Amino acid sequence: MQLVGLRSLLASTNNIAIMHLPPSACGTLEDIDVILLCDHFNSPLSAVLSRLKQIRADIRVIVVGSDSSDEAAYRAVAMGAKGYVTGATAALTLTRAIEQVYGGMLWVSRRVLSLFIDRSSSFPMSHGTRPAVFTNRERQVLEMLVAGKSNREIAGPLGIEERTVKAHIGKLMRKVGARNRICLSMHAINHSLISAL
Repeated sequence: MQLVGLRSLLASTNNIAIMHLPPSACGTLEDIDVILLCDHFNSPLSAVLSRLKQIRADIRVIVVGSDSSDEAAYRAVAMGAKGYVTGATAALTLTRAIEQVYGGMLWVSRRVLSLFIDRSSSFPMSHGTRPAVFTNRERQVLEMLVAGKSNREIAGPLGIEERTVKAHIGKLMRKVGARNRICLSMHAINHSLISAL
C-alpha cells in the first residue's frame, strides 16, 4: 500500500493525519498514535516490530500484509502487532481498524482470536498442574492488560513506573507459560483468571 494510495484512500477521513516515516523515527514523535507497517521491509517483520517496541513500548502497530490467511494475521499479532489488514482493504474497514487499535483494541477476525484461545489453552502451567498464584498488584495489571491497556495506561492509575508494569507482565507470562502479552490475555480469559470486565 503506497503512501499516495493511502492518502487517497483515507481522503474523506477528517480525524486521521498520515505521515511517512522510517521505523527508526517512529519512536521520536509522541503524537504518533498508530503505525501502519508494511510486511515487505528488507528486515524481517519480527525484527521491525521488536525494534519499534524497544523504541516505544506503548506503540500500536497495524501490519499491512500481502497474505490474507488467518495464520498470517495470527503471526503478526503474536509478534506484537495490534491488528492486521491487507493491501486490498477498503477505506471504511481500514478507518475502523485504525480507530479500534487507537482505542486500545485488537483488529483481527474472530477466527484469529479463536486460534489464540486454542493455542493459549495448551500452554503448560509453570508449576505443573497447580494454578498460578498472583499478587493483588499482578491481578490488577492483568485485568488492565486484558482490557487492552498499554504499559503507560496501566502505570498511571496504579501510580507505578512503566518499567514496573513491564516487570509485572514478565512475571505473569512466566507464571502461566505465555510467550507474549496477547497469549497472556487469551490465557487469562480462557482460564477465568480475572474478574468480569
